[in-house]
Amino acid sequence: GKLTPATKKDVQLAEVIGKHIFHLNKACVLVHKLEEMMRQNSTQTLEKWVKLSTVDEEVTVKEISECLGIPKDSFAPLVSSLVSIISTNSDFLNKPLFYCRSIVQKSATAFVSMFKDSKKSYVYLVDEMLGIPVVPKDSETTLYPCIITDDIPQTVLKLLPFMYANILQTRKITQSVTGLVRLIFEAAYPHSPPSWAVSLAGLSHDIQRDQIISEVRILYTAIDEMSENSSKDTIVGIQKILFVKEILTNFDIDKTYCGLKYVTDGNGFMWISETEVKKLEKEGELKNLIQEYDAGQAIKQQLRSKDAKIIELQNTLKEMRISKKV
Repeated sequence: GKLTPATKKDVQLAEVIGKHIFHLNKACVLVHKLEEMMRQNSTQTLEKWVKLSTVDEEVTVKEISECLGIPKDSFAPLVSSLVSIISTNSDFLNKPLFYCRSIVQKSATAFVSMFKDSKKSYVYLVDEMLGIPVVPKDSETTLYPCIITDDIPQTVLKLLPFMYANILQTRKITQSVTGLVRLIFEAAYPHSPPSWAVSLAGLSHDIQRDQIISEVRILYTAIDEMSENSSKDTIVGIQKILFVKEILTNFDIDKTYCGLKYVTDGNGFMWISETEVKKLEKEGELKNLIQEYDAGQAIKQQLRSKDAKIIELQNTLKEMRISKKV
């Protein structure tokens, strides 16, 4: 089956979820860029920001945007928040990343707030080869999706880094926002809400693996710092991984995972449907899983681009017919 919002309210929620995700993405990119800059520069740049922030906010926003290499207009609200943080915290220079992560925390909190009145939420597993949620057919008897009824906002918060990683990966593969469309509203593919264009402004879909890892780590750390019992684990996010394992263990005792299979080439691994596993085995691709995966996704992207072009041409022809009638 396909993941399809059933009501107008569900469609609107899917649209809002997308906008929140893009805002969170920008917040994580901001911290990622700051980390990169701090690895290359001394604290002189930060000291300059501190001095500027007490004189002229607009000039400081422009200066920070240029230093971090981010579009000023698209990131202006977030950079303005950073300027406010710099000007109001006297010890900013002692822990700049800690303060900057508060912007990520605010964005994550806004995302989670959408679920505060929810009585029930669903957790879907994702076929990483196809980049879509595994939605059982009506005729299938399955445990999934996993139904959450207790402490939904906190559960969503703990699962958010995993959701975020999945979204970045699908956007990277599709090189477009359609990756997110397929995750939360597959039936609408390849179309996306017009409002997303504004939220997406300034974000790149060409996300390198190292950046994905960096952004997910930033989100893990930011969420962990929101807790009164912030962990001191050497491996960031280990508690959240154990949390997901606990959910699945309690929910899916027999470890069926909705039919998803674990495959690896020794370097990377993926969870994919049995149908995709058979395709890999038949074509002898398991030896080079990641390389073949990227190659396969590139071909799919070409086909998607052709589909999008066809739709564009159809719309153009439709407009021409309307013009002739007028």
